[in-house]
Amino acid sequence: MLRLVAVIMLASSVGCSGKTFSPAPAPTAAPTAVPAKPGASQRCVEVATKIAGDLEIYPMITQIGTVARRVQRDDKGRVASTIYYRQSPSSTSRTVAGSFRKEDLVIQSVRLQSYDAQGRKTRTEQCDHKLRLASTLDVEYDGAAQVRRVHRNGRGLHTHVVDARTGSHVYYDASGEKVAGIRGLIPQGHDLAYGWGSDNGGLACGIAPRATSSTLDQAVFFVTVRNTSAQPSQLITALPFQTIELELRAGDGTLQAQNAEAIAKRKRSLLKINSGPNENLQSLRPNEALGTSYMLSDWYANLAPGQYRLTIRRRAAGKSFSLVSNTVDLTLAAR
Repeated sequence: MLRLVAVIMLASSVGCSGKTFSPAPAPTAAPTAVPAKPGASQRCVEVATKIAGDLEIYPMITQIGTVARRVQRDDKGRVASTIYYRQSPSSTSRTVAGSFRKEDLVIQSVRLQSYDAQGRKTRTEQCDHKLRLASTLDVEYDGAAQVRRVHRNGRGLHTHVVDARTGSHVYYDASGEKVAGIRGLIPQGHDLAYGWGSDNGGLACGIAPRATSSTLDQAVFFVTVRNTSAQPSQLITALPFQTIELELRAGDGTLQAQNAEAIAKRKRSLLKINSGPNENLQSLRPNEALGTSYMLSDWYANLAPGQYRLTIRRRAAGKSFSLVSNTVDLTLAAR
C-alpha cells in the first residue's frame, strides 16, 4: 500500500521558496487549464491555456498546498509567467509527493512579469485559481535604482507602498486612500488616518482598522508605534499577546469579554512555533515607526453585529502596557 508522504515546509505566498529541489520527471501531458470564470484576467487566461514551458513537480508539498509549477519564458529568456498548481480536490490519487499525475493537478495561481526596454522588471500581476486578477506590483526607477514599489489589489486600490530609498512601508486601508499603518521612517506628507494616542516617554501608539465595517473573521487592525523624540528610542517586540492588550466596548459602553480559551490556545501554538526567546528590544530612530497588523478574532469570539469602539495598550520597552492608542469605531456585520 502506498502512503502519502508530504513534508510541509514554509513557503512564500506562492511556490516553493529557495528552489532547492530537483524536479521529478514531468507528466507526458500537461494539466488541463481551469476554464475562465467571470471577471477573469484576459492575460492570465491566455497564459493558462497556452501550456508552454517545462512542468516542475515539487518533491515536497508547500505550506499553502503547491505541488508543481510551470515557467514560461519570453524570447529573451526572461521569466514571463509562472503557473502554480495544487492537487485537485476531486483527485482520489494517493501518490507520493513528487510524482503526481497530470490528472491530479489544477491551477492554484498565475504570476505574470513585465519588463521595460532596459530589461528591468516593472510589473508583476498575480491571478487566483479562477484566473481573476488578485494583485499587482509596479516598480518605479530613477536611473538604475528602484525608488518605489506600489502594491495594489485586483481592483487597482493601493494596499502597500514601499519607498526603496528609505525602506519605508506605508499600508493602506480597504479604500486604498487612508494610511492604516507605517513601518520605517515616516514619509513626508503621510500620517495615520485616525491619529495617535498620547505621547509617553517619546513614543506614541496609533491604531487604524483595515475596514471600518467587516465581519469578525475579516476584522484586521494595525498598531503602529512611532518615535516622537529627537533621540533613538527602545521598543519591545514580542508575540501578539505579549505585546498588546485590547479594550473593546459596545456602542452602549459595555466592555466585551475576551475569549480566554482561544487566547490560551493561540498562545500555546505561537510559543510552540517560537520556542526560543521571543522578546527583543528594537531601536527606533527619530520619526521612525513600527507597524503590525492583527486579527480581532484572535481575542474575541461570537461578537454580536453592531457598533464597537477599540482602544489598544502596548508595551514600550518594559513590562507594563504603558502606551495607550487612539480609539477607533468599528462596525461588525453578521457573518
